[in-house]
Amino acid sequence: MKLTNITHSSYLQAWEIAQEHLSSNDPLKLELGLTISKFYYDGVGDKEKALEFAKHLFDDGNLILKFHN
Repeated sequence: MKLTNITHSSYLQAWEIAQEHLSSNDPLKLELGLTISKFYYDGVGDKEKALEFAKHLFDDGNLILKFHN
């Protein structure tokens, strides 16, 4: 359980940095977001949180695409 907590904390720190410095459609940010979603799904076993995180990621990227069109 301790390793899961450390991993979760590290992902959250990376996500905060990504939120601050990368656009919503940046490939690195999208990859990080999907990795975090997968961590919630597989590592933590929280399928709801995984889907919620992935949906938020998709919605943010989709919003950016709408403004570019």
